[in-house]
Amino acid sequence: MGRQQRLPGRRTVALAEVPAFPLEHIDTLFWKGFALAGRDRETRPWLKYHLRDILITLLCLYGGCRESEPMHLWVDDVFVDPDNPESAIVLIHEPEMGTVNYTDPLTGTKRKTTRRDFLQRHCGGRRPLTEETGRRHAGWKGALLTHRDRKAFRVFWIDRAAGRLFLTLWQMYIRHVRPLTLQIPWAFLTKESQPLGAEGFSDAFNAAVRRIGLRPAKWAGTTTHGLRHRYGQWLNELGISDKEGQVAMHHLNVKSQDVYRQIGLEQVVMAVGAANNITTLPPFFEDIRQ
Repeated sequence: MGRQQRLPGRRTVALAEVPAFPLEHIDTLFWKGFALAGRDRETRPWLKYHLRDILITLLCLYGGCRESEPMHLWVDDVFVDPDNPESAIVLIHEPEMGTVNYTDPLTGTKRKTTRRDFLQRHCGGRRPLTEETGRRHAGWKGALLTHRDRKAFRVFWIDRAAGRLFLTLWQMYIRHVRPLTLQIPWAFLTKESQPLGAEGFSDAFNAAVRRIGLRPAKWAGTTTHGLRHRYGQWLNELGISDKEGQVAMHHLNVKSQDVYRQIGLEQVVMAVGAANNITTLPPFFEDIRQ
């Protein structure tokens, strides 16, 4: 007997609209959403804006970071770019096994160890934020490491101007805003001088979104995750290849970026509409139109 062939079943797949942060609200988000109340006449940026939250948003929007990843940044993880002294190089380390170089306070010897070990030995027994609970917790999904010796990845600025702005505001933040604390190496802290967790940043971001008259909603791209989706859309617009996009978004799997680089309905309409000079209809079509 011949082998019975099954007809393929019905398969319907819906086009997923890309929940990227809306372009038209980016400028307002930064300079109105993150503005401090009652400081309209203030000229010093560190007294006029929530610099901490702007810096984190820059990393997520123009650097493609997940919302939890900037929480693991330490003060010594930001460098001046030697090829562009006005811009910042940011390295985000694996929060537990990422390495740290330090000088032994007893012997003066330069040493290297893991961040978990350094926190335990030199920071009063603290733990990586991945091991914390509640509002101090910040997750880590794994990442393609561009600096394997340090177990870290570099943030790739989608816009060079963002790297310059980050360095300028970072220097202000470290000098004027970040609390002076011993044994706390994390860059982004709360008002109580404790490490900022992902939930705390999400709350601050949502408050900024509401200040500019929007509602935090995943479908609208107005949550923290919408920032990373916007980065993926910019990769599409720049014609960045899948392999380059994988490194830029530090994905372990090249296919993981697909959800961020999914084209939206409006882009399909524009692309197909651009081909309207193709004419295949018979001549009588014009007669009907008349």
